[in-house]
Amino acid sequence: MDQSQKTPDNTAVVATSVKGRGGLGAPLRGLKKVWRPWMLAVLILVVGAAGVGVWYWATHGSKPRAVSQEVAFNEALTEVNKSGYQQGQKYLDSQLSVAISAAQKSDVYINKASLALNNKDYANALKYARQAETLHSTIGSAVLIAQSAELSGDKTTAIKYYTTANNRMKQSNLPYDSDIAEYTQKIKDLSK
Repeated sequence: MDQSQKTPDNTAVVATSVKGRGGLGAPLRGLKKVWRPWMLAVLILVVGAAGVGVWYWATHGSKPRAVSQEVAFNEALTEVNKSGYQQGQKYLDSQLSVAISAAQKSDVYINKASLALNNKDYANALKYARQAETLHSTIGSAVLIAQSAELSGDKTTAIKYYTTANNRMKQSNLPYDSDIAEYTQKIKDLSK
């Protein structure tokens, strides 16, 4: 049984009994027509947002992201252990696609050369180290050229780049004394 009461501001308050068509849901019955358009709007909004999310992932989420040289090399080693040497090189190729500067590309080529050297692929190690050297000359690129050349039997190139690496270390003002001594000895051994 419904009862109405007036409030001080002259608005009506309707109380509904629990029996019959009343009950707890009775106050919401009148709102069904209002809820339907809002529910449809919310549903369209949710589906639209999901569509935008799928589009963004499809266009941005599957691209490789640039990572540090150390992280990239460790990821490449992981790929080598899981799927083989070629997969490690493919991972590093994906890093080349996101590298922006010549220095970043050089770092990737240094990683490619190191990976090739570790897998006794001396010809590719030398090729990648030379690409790194061309893009951005560093101590690392010179050492990798020297090591790759030495292991592939090219003593002249090895001597030249061990000397280059030593000169770069001396100019850097960093404590490379033991490395300089090691490469100086290699130069002497290769000159025999």
